[in-house]
Amino acid sequence: MSFIKRESPIVSSLSNLISSWIKYGTRLISGILIARSLGPELKGQYSNLALIVDLYLPFLLFGYAGGVLYYGIRQIIDLKKFYWTGFLLAMSVGLAVVPGLFFLARNGWLGTVAAKSDSLAIWLVLTICPAAIINLYSQRVLQAFHLFRATNIREILGSLATLAYYIVVALVSTLDLKHAIVGLAIGYYLQTLLNLVFAIRVIGVEATWDLGNIFKPWNYGIRTWLNFVISRSSDRFDQIALTFFLLPEAFGIYTVGVSLSSLVGQIPNSYAQVFFNQVAERQPEEAVRLYAMAQRVTLAITTVVALLLALVAYPLVYVMYGTAYWDAGMVILLYTPGLIFQAAARMSVKFYAGLGRPLKNSLVYLVGFSFSLPFYLMLIPVLGIYGAAIASSIAYFAAFTFSFMQIHREFGVKIWDLIGVHREDREVLSKSLRRLPVVGKFLKPIAKTEAEVPGANQK
Repeated sequence: MSFIKRESPIVSSLSNLISSWIKYGTRLISGILIARSLGPELKGQYSNLALIVDLYLPFLLFGYAGGVLYYGIRQIIDLKKFYWTGFLLAMSVGLAVVPGLFFLARNGWLGTVAAKSDSLAIWLVLTICPAAIINLYSQRVLQAFHLFRATNIREILGSLATLAYYIVVALVSTLDLKHAIVGLAIGYYLQTLLNLVFAIRVIGVEATWDLGNIFKPWNYGIRTWLNFVISRSSDRFDQIALTFFLLPEAFGIYTVGVSLSSLVGQIPNSYAQVFFNQVAERQPEEAVRLYAMAQRVTLAITTVVALLLALVAYPLVYVMYGTAYWDAGMVILLYTPGLIFQAAARMSVKFYAGLGRPLKNSLVYLVGFSFSLPFYLMLIPVLGIYGAAIASSIAYFAAFTFSFMQIHREFGVKIWDLIGVHREDREVLSKSLRRLPVVGKFLKPIAKTEAEVPGANQK
């Protein structure tokens, strides 16, 4: 029997926000331990190997997880009865792709930086594949039931388990590349275990098979797959290119700069998937108004965070990573402005995906990629990691500009609709906050007092 309690959008967003900071903090500490213990060269190898699981592997599910989420939200597939069917397929894919990925990695097709690692390190990374695929699938199932707190809990515990392992190893021995990969695997497999607990105990999935629908999520997923590949590659294309162009040491420094720059997107990322769910449940007219409000809030937040990060870029790098990573400070300064537009483009992508038109998003990322590709090819050989950061900012700006032009032509949204914080934004936020148990108890007496005092609202 299920005992699901659907979350409100504000609860999901705040849960995502809090958990994103906790996850970011634990991963940042883990990253500092790895970076200081391994040095730039091995840190570069570790980062390239991690890309195999984090970036390339999800491509091989061909949009299946996205189809599960979409059909689950619209109740076209009964995920309580379907869960184990999709789980079996995800696990099978995760096991089947391991030999092929090893061949590609060993021969440099997934980055020449990773190819410099020994075979044992590559095999250790590939043992994560089944867990990573299952987690991607299970995460979408939880999100289809609006259980964002459950996905956050499992990711937080996975990050904490990885960090705990690194701390123990650092205290009793030396944290080397293989230890770094084992810690990553511990986090992934703990998340897999928690996914099963949430599916059984929270959702109440049934011990049934729905083999007739086993491939159905690909009906939607295949349409989103190209967009997924392009969007993920666009977000990481700088790193993909650098794994082929640079030595491991330079790549290790670059990933440190990108990691710190990701602070800019922490808050928008907390409500991006919630925004998708809300758009998917609304009529287009309501979805457009929601889109404009989400973009206004996103632009304000990311601009402020980017400016603050630029002011402390070099001190942060020095304190956290040491002088060996000093060049990461300039990477932050060049990369961060583009993240403002990346966050805005992501909201446009979620908007079209929520309307059930994911192929529109492929054009967004193709334009960004096509516009920036010449800059990658010209700037990386000359400026190295600085050139990659500049080209990435150009790509994100181009992607947002094109995405906005699409929405402007189709829905009449103007650029002024996306700038500033409007009165309606404050009203929606206040109304949402009142639904929170603790905040609501604090705000209700204030609202009552204002209503009772003559002229209280006449300011």
